[in-house]
Formats: sequence, structure tokens, C-alpha cells
Amino acid sequence: MRLIFIFLLFPLSAHSGDVQHRASITNIALASSIDRPLKNIFWISNTDFTSKSNDFFVNSSGATVIVANKLVSSGYDADISYDVSEFYKKNNYRAKFISNFVLNNPNTIFSVGFDSGVSAEKIKIEKNLFLGLAHTFQIEKRSHMVISFGSWFGGRIKESPCYDVYDREYWCQNLTSWADYKPVYPKNLGYIDFRFFHRF
Repeated sequence: MRLIFIFLLFPLSAHSGDVQHRASITNIALASSIDRPLKNIFWISNTDFTSKSNDFFVNSSGATVIVANKLVSSGYDADISYDVSEFYKKNNYRAKFISNFVLNNPNTIFSVGFDSGVSAEKIKIEKNLFLGLAHTFQIEKRSHMVISFGSWFGGRIKESPCYDVYDREYWCQNLTSWADYKPVYPKNLGYIDFRFFHRF
């Protein structure tokens, strides 16, 4: 069995990469079923590498979790400010990709992705796994339907407080009480698509 590898490596932002992956998988699934049957092919539809210097912390779908401001002012007294940049220095580079493969069945595309996550002293976004599937059904000679779905799994977000000289806990981003901080983090994107195609 001969296996052909096709690498489509191009940097994209995390959010646009997910949108690109979603659209391209549906189109490739249709093309494979109708015009150009694909077998034993592997390709990467999304890559994203983030440096340590980036001040944005985003989830795997590209939604902003937190913007790490270097100088923050107290939510209680605007005259009080501190440099908290050391707390948000990233400890690692972040790598993300989504790979796709077609085995003997040209009507089915499997997708598997990985996001290494990122951590700093006061925030951590854990590793993520992406799973997806696209399948094309032939309804009649000229009519086809694609069902595709995919989602990121994991990526739990953890934050920890800052402390003052009296060991009181504060949210580092605006120096308000940690007990009052009730974050609602954006969720990773998942999708389910149905597309019908008829050739006249």
C-alpha cells in the first residue's frame, strides 16, 4: 500500500486556522467523492507557532482569554499601580497543528490536532486535542451530502492570585479582591456541518 504525504505548512492565527480547516475539509471531502478520489493521503491544514514574547493568552480556537498588561492600576484606587509583567512571562513556546488523513475510503477524512498549551507564573492553558471527521454520502448520481464535525478537547485554564505584603489575595490584572474574581473563560469552538451538493 503506497502512502502519499502532502504537507501544506503555512502559519495562520489560531482562530482563522480553525475557520480555514472547517471550510477546506468540507470542500476536499466533496471533491474526493465527486471528482478526484483521494486515498492514503496525509496533510496538515493548520499550523500556528506563538513566541514567548506574545502578550496575548488565547484558547485553541483563538478566543482571547487574557491580555497580559505590564502595568496595572488598582480597581479600588487608580493612583496605585504595579508592574506585573514578570508574572505573565511565558515559560514555553506554543505549537498547534491540525493534521488530516484519508485511508482506503475516499469518502472519509479523519482529523487529529494538538495544541501544546502555554504557561506563565499566574496563568496556565493546558494541552488540547482536536478530533474531527468528514464523510460524504452519495444520494444519487449527481447529488452528494457532506457531514463534518470537529472540536477541541481539554485546554483547561488555571489562574492564580497575586499577594500583597499582608498575604491578601488579589487578581493580578486590576488588583481587586481574588474572592470577587469570577472569570468566564471563552470556550473552545466545535462545529457540525451539513452540506448538500447537486451537479446540474
